Amino acid sequence: MLVLVIILSVGIGCVRQSEPASTPSTNSWAFDFIQWQDASYRLTNEVVERMGEPIGYVDNYSTDELASTGGIFSNHFPKGTPIYAINGESTEDAITVQQDGEWVRLFNTDKFGWQLPAK
Repeated sequence: MLVLVIILSVGIGCVRQSEPASTPSTNSWAFDFIQWQDASYRLTNEVVERMGEPIGYVDNYSTDELASTGGIFSNHFPKGTPIYAINGESTEDAITVQQDGEWVRLFNTDKFGWQLPAK
């Protein structure tokens, strides 16, 4: 009788448990950027000395790359972050935003690819 109880206990423990329903994982981008005028501008750590005129504000923020976005979008800067041109440089090449008290460059990845463009 004792052997039967042990066998049943071990057998019940080996029954496959149902797996919990899977939860969707959050997808995130490989780098921080702002989407402005249908182009992606990748954040760099390069400090900009010659900030130009304001050109817009971040409209939408999300860290989920599957999120439906529109307008001026960022996966790093919160909604309302002002975006500026850089004096002496085309906005087709780069833009700037303030981060941690400094103006930092974001370069156009649609024009230069994913690597930081050479100066």
